[in-house]
Amino acid sequence: MSKTFSSINSNSHAAEQNPKLAYRPFGSQVQKASVAPVTETDIEDITFAEQSIEATGLELQAKYGKITPEGQERLTVLQAKMDGLLNSRLEHATRFGHNFANIPLRKPNIAAPIQAKLTIGEPGDKYEQEADETARQVVQSIHQPQSDKLQRESLPEEEEELQMKPMVQQNGGALQGMIQTVKNEQKRGDKHRRGARAQKTIALLGNNIKANLDGHIFNALPVSGGLPNPASPVGLHAYTNGGLPNGIQQVSIQGSATKVHNLMWRWSNGTATKSSTMFPNWMPPSHVRTLIALDFPDTRQQDVAANLLFPTDTKVRINRGHQINLHKAGDTVYPTL
Repeated sequence: MSKTFSSINSNSHAAEQNPKLAYRPFGSQVQKASVAPVTETDIEDITFAEQSIEATGLELQAKYGKITPEGQERLTVLQAKMDGLLNSRLEHATRFGHNFANIPLRKPNIAAPIQAKLTIGEPGDKYEQEADETARQVVQSIHQPQSDKLQRESLPEEEEELQMKPMVQQNGGALQGMIQTVKNEQKRGDKHRRGARAQKTIALLGNNIKANLDGHIFNALPVSGGLPNPASPVGLHAYTNGGLPNGIQQVSIQGSATKVHNLMWRWSNGTATKSSTMFPNWMPPSHVRTLIALDFPDTRQQDVAANLLFPTDTKVRINRGHQINLHKAGDTVYPTL
């Protein structure tokens, strides 16, 4: 057998002469492994954190009875998405026999060591011993990340949490800022979409109730048609630009004119008075007509397909935080206190 291991021997002497070239079996590789590209799992974790924060806010609204139907629908969607991800992770962990909490998020990026081509020498000589030591170090460096992982899995939950805490504190501020930016953009986008839907619905229904009902509500005309009878006033449930029609006198108001209220009134050439339940005086006629046409489709002059209308968004925009309920009696519609 020929004398060999010259490449290993020369490398060994170079390492002794220059400590900077000495072999570091693990530390340098860990440093490389710690810088990893963003993976699909990282993106899922960030998305899950955003969804969790948004869902928490909606749950608080639901707890205090302030959640809207859209908010409740959004909460259901968020919970379904989060449950789906958790179930997927749990199914994967169960299938491969891992502890779900300790599934690694990144695979260590360890480059395979370059092995010199060697020729076998005499058994037990010093070159063979050096080769054995080098091989042992290489094998140790290859298996070290897995050993560390197993050691981390064996740590108590409290100790692992303490080890992770500095990393969470370091990255938490940036993550929270990113999540808040995303939430702000979502809110602005949602507000714009809701406003656009409400405007579309008002455009379709704001002048779309039957003529006789329109005259009855805004001008105190008989819903069956004809001229008003001063001795028997009828109708009148809404203002036009905050005012009453010509020829009608206000007698008194019960409640606030900025909310649904009762108005006592009479014709100027009559003595009989009538109590009418009125829409708020700030509400435009197009909004009054839209509310009526949304709740009672049979009052519409022209039919409109349901998929073109957005009742919830429209009512939120029109009502301005007020609770306005409508009642239909025969051919007339009016708000209720």
